[in-house]
Amino acid sequence: MYCLSKGKEHKRYEFGSKASVVMTKTASVIVAAVAHEENLYDGDALLPALEQAQAITGQMPSRAIGDRGYRGRKTVKGTEVLVPGKAKAGQSKYQSAKMRARFRRRAAIEPVIGHLKSQYRLARCFLKGFVGDQVNLLLAAAAWNLRKWLRATALFWLQILRAWFPLMELHFCSVSPYNRFSGSTMYPGPVACDAGTLDSGAGRRDQRPDEAHAGGRAPLPEMVRHDF
Repeated sequence: MYCLSKGKEHKRYEFGSKASVVMTKTASVIVAAVAHEENLYDGDALLPALEQAQAITGQMPSRAIGDRGYRGRKTVKGTEVLVPGKAKAGQSKYQSAKMRARFRRRAAIEPVIGHLKSQYRLARCFLKGFVGDQVNLLLAAAAWNLRKWLRATALFWLQILRAWFPLMELHFCSVSPYNRFSGSTMYPGPVACDAGTLDSGAGRRDQRPDEAHAGGRAPLPEMVRHDF
């Protein structure tokens, strides 16, 4: 742990370990998370992060898009380093717009780091030493990727269910099982259905179950009494 000066007005100095996080451009999957034992210059901290990304993905990224802290490095081990700056002479409007879109996309890693700090316990490490810092960072990055994978899996099966169940003429309904009347007595309430295939079965709200049965409706379940 060492003292870091981040240039923030509300917090000029921070104590901790510097870390580099690499994520993919479109899927926001973290492919590298490296903690640094020393307060390195950002350009020097890029090489260990890219090497870890190569070890995990099996290939070296062709481009690395960073902020202005990575100025001074044009290429790192064959990877082109892009940082915001002045447009090159003779650059077309299309190329300028493309570069601006790349740098806007790079800003997406900032909220990811914020989530890692606030929701994945990266703001404070309770493990001992620099090895504990590394373990804490890797666990937070793995939890982020695992949560994205679980969400993608749930959405995949939800799309399959939405495509399969209409073919079987089944309908999903949201049921409100009880309506409160007087005292502590609760009566079964209506059923809300999206396709109208199920009957409410409860009649009017002011209608007793025996009256609904006398009017030709199916008998309702017994009323449930709860004392609160």
